[in-house]
Amino acid sequence: TALLRSLLLKSPTLLKPGRGDVVLPVLFARALRASSPDMAAALAVAYWPGGASDVEDAALGAGEVVTAYGSDETVRLLRARLPATTRFVGYHHRVSVGVVGAAALAPGSVDGTAREVAEAVAAFDQRGCVCPQVVYVEESGETGPEEFGRRLALALSGLEARLPGGTLDVEEAAA
Repeated sequence: TALLRSLLLKSPTLLKPGRGDVVLPVLFARALRASSPDMAAALAVAYWPGGASDVEDAALGAGEVVTAYGSDETVRLLRARLPATTRFVGYHHRVSVGVVGAAALAPGSVDGTAREVAEAVAAFDQRGCVCPQVVYVEESGETGPEEFGRRLALALSGLEARLPGGTLDVEEAAA
């Protein structure tokens, strides 16, 4: 959202995607360039490994405002490296949740609901901020939470061929 707000103001923006999410920002920048070249001129997407001091120091020193998304440690470390005059907006680690209401558990809807939840869960290998890590299921629906869980498991296994899990580094696999 910070990216979209800055682009709406045509504020020059350097976006450094996270290690697990390089493709989507690049595709977004290409689509923006095709549809709105003026707005796209305000955006640069560049990836470098986190902690590359020379590159990060140059990027952090050039901005009037730095917006960072990441773990508590990442946000803290970036803030500590900024000059006192640079405005900083940090978005710490969050957990996304999904909620399935009773109407979505009706016999004619429940399998479609399970597929939609599976897509949301599987997107971006659970690295995206909109990928629910927890799904709450209303108990008063025609399909109970346990049965919904079984249908969700089937929907997730059906996605494996189309959306195979990505490679996890040691830290992610241990989490």
